[in-house]
Amino acid sequence: MKCFDWSKTFFTDECSVWLDSGRVNMWIKKGQTVHLPTFRHPSKVHLWGGISIMGTTHLRIFTENFNQVVYISTLRECLIEEANAKYGDSWVLQEDNSPVHTGRAAKGWKTEFVPLRIDWPPNSPDLAPIENLWAVLKRRLIVLHPKTVSQLKQAIQDIWATFDPDFLRPFCTSMPKRIRLCLDNAGKKINY
Repeated sequence: MKCFDWSKTFFTDECSVWLDSGRVNMWIKKGQTVHLPTFRHPSKVHLWGGISIMGTTHLRIFTENFNQVVYISTLRECLIEEANAKYGDSWVLQEDNSPVHTGRAAKGWKTEFVPLRIDWPPNSPDLAPIENLWAVLKRRLIVLHPKTVSQLKQAIQDIWATFDPDFLRPFCTSMPKRIRLCLDNAGKKINY
């Protein structure tokens, strides 16, 4: 992969964000008892997005289960037109090996509409730079303290809009180093 041109690659992935992480910090007096409400199932949203050195894809925020139908719709609405506009018919899709990505319907659809795809090794989230971007997004969300799902969605959109090409370039151009570190570590987890 040393000579692979990562500059036309869209690194894509999904993640989930919960409205309330359940973490509460407070000072209490010694021996004082505090009863905090607990939520069995805090509200959450799912995200699908992609990055390249040219910027982000459209971000999809959704609450439904992510299946092949939703995935194909997401690629159609959030990636294909933009990728073709930026790179013509020579861009590359990087995605993990989720069953949603590798199912028959998704594979067939991508054969027709995605020019190039990378065969990605299983169990390697630390290689994909978008994983680092999800971590940045979640850290920025904590500071904003959204109280409702609507506020959460808006905060996510606002943060996503700040990820410009200059910010994303180091993530995307780090691939040769990530691969070298992974190989040097015998394919085990790397700290990146």
